Amino acid sequence: MSGLKILALIWFVIVLSSKKYILYHKSLIMKKVAALFIAVATFVVACTPKASPSATEALIPAESRVKTDKTTIDAGQVISSTSCTKCHREKDYSRATYDELRPVLASMVKKAKLDEKEIQQISAYVHSKAKK
Repeated sequence: MSGLKILALIWFVIVLSSKKYILYHKSLIMKKVAALFIAVATFVVACTPKASPSATEALIPAESRVKTDKTTIDAGQVISSTSCTKCHREKDYSRATYDELRPVLASMVKKAKLDEKEIQQISAYVHSKAKK
């Protein structure tokens, strides 16, 4: 083989390997961009308010209007163990006050499509378990 053919072959190998190198790094960059996009989207969704204050006031009864009879609380527990646990595990409501839980309740009752009576019942149950 002549020296020119050897140089051409070496040049061809270098160019080919550098293209693979560039393609490899482009795929790494794309993976990093995709991971960053997913992280930002997750952060934005997680940090959005669960319900507007006006929706909370309209849907979830204030603490002074929550029913405290045993029948309503027991019915609320049934709703919690049937409707709420379809999407997530049973929550420990004792970690927050009822007023802190009201916006979360407002967003969850919409998703669970509860009627007004069921909202009263689940509110009574959450109120009975919430931190005092």
